[in-house]
Amino acid sequence: MNEENLKSYLNDHLAGSTAAVELAQHAQDSNPDTPLGAYLYTFLEEVEEDRGVVKDLLERLGGGTNPVKTAVGWFAEKAARLKLNHPLQSYTAFVRMEELEGLLLGVRGKLALWHALEYTVASDPHFDGFDFIGLAKRAEGQLSEIERHRLEAAREAFLPDAPPA
Repeated sequence: MNEENLKSYLNDHLAGSTAAVELAQHAQDSNPDTPLGAYLYTFLEEVEEDRGVVKDLLERLGGGTNPVKTAVGWFAEKAARLKLNHPLQSYTAFVRMEELEGLLLGVRGKLALWHALEYTVASDPHFDGFDFIGLAKRAEGQLSEIERHRLEAAREAFLPDAPPA
């Protein structure tokens, strides 16, 4: 096993999850007292659990988190938010749709991580006790729920006069 490549890959995903947490927290704050806001509360708990799994994997490999990559993830989310939330604009269904699309991309990446680990290293003793299949199933559920909210936001953004679906 090439542990250096694996540590780098895990740190890349940890950085991506940093951006996802920031994006989800902003979306949650912008959608209080809504089904989306309630879902994002649960989603954020699950993302923190997933971050813990990645950190545990790194620890088992004798590596730590890469603060530079984590900072890059944080800055990337802030740069994306500048595009999404222009200071002269209010929070809109269009912004919500794009935020949710960003979360979808992140969760698809996380799903790819769990599949890659199941396919390559799940039988290695370093990784005893990790349920990559269960983690992938949870990511699939997140994709489904986020997509439902994204499509609702798209309908509101593109067809503002249409009745709710």
